[in-house]
Amino acid sequence: LAVDKITENRWCALFAHFQKQPVLWEARRHLVEGLVDEPKFSADELITESHLGEEPTSWQRQVTAAMSTMAARGIEGDKLIGSVMGLAMGTLRGRVPAVRVLHVTRQLQARNNENG
Repeated sequence: LAVDKITENRWCALFAHFQKQPVLWEARRHLVEGLVDEPKFSADELITESHLGEEPTSWQRQVTAAMSTMAARGIEGDKLIGSVMGLAMGTLRGRVPAVRVLHVTRQLQARNNENG
């Protein structure tokens, strides 16, 4: 990436967003690429356009669906957690903190283990 195209003011604005909404740090690659590729857009505009920092109302259902898909494939244990996280974070990165997604994933796994 030609990060030298990003002005100091744009970097400062981006890092200010990271401080206000730490979840945006998880989408940092997307945001930096956007600042390079779309120099006319501000960090605010990129964040708004991508709906970053906006937690989807159905995100837990997405995690549940990912868990069902992976479990149906016979994936278990830590590999199940990693697979679910990979699927879920692809769409949730920058919207829901990974630690919250991991917590819900572990709860679902424990519930599935209890139910056999």
